[in-house]
Amino acid sequence: MHNADVRPKLPPYGRALLAARDAAAARRECLEPVCVFYGTDPWRHAKDCLSIIMPAQEYETGKYDWTLIAGLKIEVIWIGGDRVQELAAEIAAHAAPVTIITKGKKRDVADFLFTYRPRPCWWSIEDEADYERRARLYNRFLAADLGALDLTEDDRREAVGD
Repeated sequence: MHNADVRPKLPPYGRALLAARDAAAARRECLEPVCVFYGTDPWRHAKDCLSIIMPAQEYETGKYDWTLIAGLKIEVIWIGGDRVQELAAEIAAHAAPVTIITKGKKRDVADFLFTYRPRPCWWSIEDEADYERRARLYNRFLAADLGALDLTEDDRREAVGD
């Protein structure tokens, strides 16, 4: 288990992700999706997408600072290894939407974590409700960017936490 007195560090390739995120923001472009490859040998599976490589043997709950993915669409590609549920919950605490991809199947993180009952301590009812709210807002803002709908004042207030 990770020592709580130590400040979390960026996940592997986190600095490259921050640089790409800053560059995209300067161009007013979306940066997505970000792939998180998780497993026993994730390097050989990485493809041409902006990615974080997370070897299962290096992952510890609370060890990494996942705030760098706040507001981004994330795809967790689960290649193997234990504790992917904990990783998914940590990522979902900051990003929305989050999709888990394993053996060619895609699942929303809330559905993926729901299957692990009894509810684990690292995915509370409140965490799930917060994730669902952020995912809904993400999709509304994306639809507005595409011209499919107009955002309401309620949408804007909810996005900034009023």
